[in-house]
Amino acid sequence: MSEKLIDRVPGGRVVACSEEGFAPAENLLATRAPEFRFGVFIPGKGQEFDSWETRRHNPSPPGPPDWVVLELGTPGAIGTVDIDTHWHDGNHAERGALYALEGKPGESPSRDDARWLELLAATPLDGHAHNVFRTPAGRGRTFTHVMLENHPDGGIARLRCYADRAPTGTDPGETTTRRIRHEAPIPRGGDTAHHSPSEAEVAARWAALGPNAEVDLACEAFGGRVVGTSNNRYGHSQQLIAEAAPKSMGDGWETSRSRGGEHLDYVEVALGRAGLVDRIEVDFTYFVLNNPVALRVVGALVEEGASVTESTEWLELVPRTPVKSLAGGVLRVEGAQLGSVGRVSHVRLETFPDGGANRLRVFGRAG
Repeated sequence: MSEKLIDRVPGGRVVACSEEGFAPAENLLATRAPEFRFGVFIPGKGQEFDSWETRRHNPSPPGPPDWVVLELGTPGAIGTVDIDTHWHDGNHAERGALYALEGKPGESPSRDDARWLELLAATPLDGHAHNVFRTPAGRGRTFTHVMLENHPDGGIARLRCYADRAPTGTDPGETTTRRIRHEAPIPRGGDTAHHSPSEAEVAARWAALGPNAEVDLACEAFGGRVVGTSNNRYGHSQQLIAEAAPKSMGDGWETSRSRGGEHLDYVEVALGRAGLVDRIEVDFTYFVLNNPVALRVVGALVEEGASVTESTEWLELVPRTPVKSLAGGVLRVEGAQLGSVGRVSHVRLETFPDGGANRLRVFGRAG
């Protein structure tokens, strides 16, 4: 291999990192192409990724981004870097930055070491792509370590640090930047693949209930259905109202990672029958690293046969409530804790700023 094409990362090691909740930082060093096994979930984490992926909702800004310090396998100059977000799109790092340090093999510099030299300022990254940048500040040096910053959080599959230029297929050529999307599509679940109960099955479930029985009005087994969502990036939104207990993080509603501002995502559910709400539960059993910072639930009474519109009046059932600490648990709001809104035919779950849940249950009495 030409000296100019040497990748200095392989054979290196992870010195330290801020966070690796979903997938370990050591994957950045791998020489194999990133793999993706759709639907394979790791207990306590989520979808398996062959990458470095951090949990959602790093509070940056104003806090620091996620970061990892690596010792290079082959010390030397760095003229081009490739921050590869393969298989991450919607959950990839929004921006990446790179620093390098001339030290001694085997030492473990900290993030605060004064010797770090900026090679790449925080720069936007495309998802599921090679993000290749020239780093002229890295030429003519003998670097032993690099520090990759992940702004503010998310996934990066591989880091490549080339002595001069990248291989022909990814090198920027006469320009300073090149972004190349990977051709293979990312497998995803979709609502079209979901099977809902028939009208006859729903009618039979209602007929089996006793008079004035409490029931999960949102449950699809009793005719509940999702009628709107802001973002349905991962999985089937209808799974949010399934009757069975969840089996994994993929068995629920999950949105893309949002970036900045007062963003919110939502899902709107038409109840099987209109009624009075006694209790609301939001189940995060498998959303240990991906649940929202906060949520709110509102309800509305829409005429039978009509649809939710922009003019629909939503009334608050559950006020905006912090739920990050409920990762892996269940939020239950009932009785006097619920807003007094009367009969409702629809509910809307809002998550701040994003995230997901396994189940939404709206217990009450039809009528």
